[in-house]
Amino acid sequence: MSLGFIGLPIAFFLIFAAYINYIAPSSEEMDVCQFVVVEEPKTYYEGHIDAFHVELRDIEGRCVLSYSDKHSTDRNGIKDLEVGMAAPCNFIRGSWIEYKPLLYTYLTGERKVTVLLVTGGTPDPSIKDTFQPKGCGTALQKILIYTDRIGTEWADTHNGPPWCPSSGADEVFFAA
Repeated sequence: MSLGFIGLPIAFFLIFAAYINYIAPSSEEMDVCQFVVVEEPKTYYEGHIDAFHVELRDIEGRCVLSYSDKHSTDRNGIKDLEVGMAAPCNFIRGSWIEYKPLLYTYLTGERKVTVLLVTGGTPDPSIKDTFQPKGCGTALQKILIYTDRIGTEWADTHNGPPWCPSSGADEVFFAA
């Protein structure tokens, strides 16, 4: 075996290393180049309820209901309503139809009101649910949907058992 045969791979390696060193950024350039990771808000539910398009989302650890007119096509018409509890949160759902929020509609005078319940707050890991795998919510919030607006009525942080989204709720909890 000749020395030239061994020297050829070493020469290719040295040329490759010099090329990499030439195109690689210096440490000063690396300090200037920084990446910022922006976390998208987590959406717990998105759909249409009455005349509104609604999204129940986690924005920076808070439970927020974003809504717009059902026929709105741009992002400018979206309003955010803080639900009044920490995320994670989710709508109470009927056990027979888990993919839709459980709601109750009634008339007050001549006004129609649709009521939804949101559970959230500090998760209780002793009981878990498909929609809240880290633990069910320790707070309950009423969402009131009128024909022209959406609002909240109260946030109940209770000492009773946690509220799980798929456990449903009795009509008495929806009453005004």
